[in-house]
Amino acid sequence: MMSIWFNLRRLIRQVATATAICTTLVGASGVAALSTSKQAQAAASGNKITIYVSNNYIGNPWRAQMENAIRAIASRAPYNQTVNLVIVNSENSVTSQTASLQTIIRKKPAGILIDASSATALNPTVMAACAAGIVVYTFDQTLTAPCAVQVREDDKAEAENMARWLAAVIHEKGDVILDNGIPGAPSSVIRIHAYESILKQFPDIHVVGIFVGNGAPGPELQQVSALLASHRSIVGVVSQGYCSAEYQAFARAGLKPPACASLDTSISAETCVTQNMACYMWPAPSWVGAYAFVQIVKELLGGPKPTHAITDYEQDYFVTELGAIRFEGDAYHQVVLKAGVDYFPDAPSSLVLPVTGGNLGLSIDDALKG
Repeated sequence: MMSIWFNLRRLIRQVATATAICTTLVGASGVAALSTSKQAQAAASGNKITIYVSNNYIGNPWRAQMENAIRAIASRAPYNQTVNLVIVNSENSVTSQTASLQTIIRKKPAGILIDASSATALNPTVMAACAAGIVVYTFDQTLTAPCAVQVREDDKAEAENMARWLAAVIHEKGDVILDNGIPGAPSSVIRIHAYESILKQFPDIHVVGIFVGNGAPGPELQQVSALLASHRSIVGVVSQGYCSAEYQAFARAGLKPPACASLDTSISAETCVTQNMACYMWPAPSWVGAYAFVQIVKELLGGPKPTHAITDYEQDYFVTELGAIRFEGDAYHQVVLKAGVDYFPDAPSSLVLPVTGGNLGLSIDDALKG
């Protein structure tokens, strides 16, 4: 009898727990749905909805152009009639961005766009935002909180493609160096691991150094120059920044330019073409933030919430004529760089390419000035 009574009490507790969990989940979903409905009603009545952008790092041209693109789109109809945009930059640390997000949450905006300092450390704060009825989208450096919609590239697949290209163009042998990007940033972590995992499959390729480019040409030039002081046999570089910086570093050291895979920028594309380098340009469009902004507005104004990560803005990759080789496992479409089409010789050197996409209609001025 005691055993029956014990089991009955345990069953009652399990049912009660399950009911509480279901109630919580349904309640959270209901809050988000009700909140979105209210935002749509507010916009329809002429009241603007507020969307915050939380950016954890502003120390390179990409981040500046990302914010400019969002401002440019938000300043146009119909967004300027329905949305109040606020951009907040925190220091490049989880602690700083967490504190910044907590302040934003207390202001109860309709939505938050996040370029994250960590894939996981911000999740509790983001879950609190979602529970408060705030719609959250994350882009570029994305986080993994299940309630946040990710707008991102396939960093792993793209990085693996870059490494395979490098292996092919240097005939699967020689010394190479790799860029750690912005240390700790989610996509930088994914990319450096992907580079290493592919290149270790080639026994005659030796990774003799890893540098921290921080996505900026100045730091990259300094770091690569330091490595060349002790490694003068380097034939290839996989960068998360600028092939133009690699060219400068090698030229100053009196060395032949390396084969180089890097971010797609105007200065890198022009340098690679005019200096007859074998180059691969990886497009990480700075307009992804503007694209995420358009997507979150759609949801806030009554559209459906995406059920999976949004990756359909991805681009082809670009190569110079010397870098136009086919290789096993190539996962993307290859385009040979053409002046005035894929890059712009008269554009400022800091311009990140491609300038626009996703039907955004952005111009060079939008990217540089907002």
